[in-house]
Amino acid sequence: MFHPATRRVAPGLAGAALLVASLTACGGGGDSAPEDASQEEFCQAFNARPGDGGEPSVDEVHDYADKLEEVGTPESVTGDARSGYEVFVDFLSSIDDGDIEDLQSDDPESSFSGEEEKQVEAFFSSDALTECVSADLPDTSDLPTDLPTDLPS
Repeated sequence: MFHPATRRVAPGLAGAALLVASLTACGGGGDSAPEDASQEEFCQAFNARPGDGGEPSVDEVHDYADKLEEVGTPESVTGDARSGYEVFVDFLSSIDDGDIEDLQSDDPESSFSGEEEKQVEAFFSSDALTECVSADLPDTSDLPTDLPTDLPS
């Protein structure tokens, strides 16, 4: 099962299982990205997801992948999490016109092999990414706090 952050992001970006085989064969992509991004830069890049809640264009997805690769990850993203970032960026970079419609409907978990799924899960579960997702949540400070605490019996 994917981390809640994955469920929030992946339906708009993951899918197209036919690309899985090409992810590791492509080379380049996320594996050349810096490993010393500031947390702020990383979150800014990650939270600038394509499509503004609608279906993203191929160019928007590719621009998003390019930005993620340009910024890289903070030093704290290591091991499987870093590998998952690389798989995710490679996946986004390999999207084409024929795949874009499938992005909204495919099960994100079907897009990656077992090892890739484990790595992508580690990336989406990383503290660095969790901090980004938390920072992107709406401000709730103006919500009423005087909710009743007693349940009717």
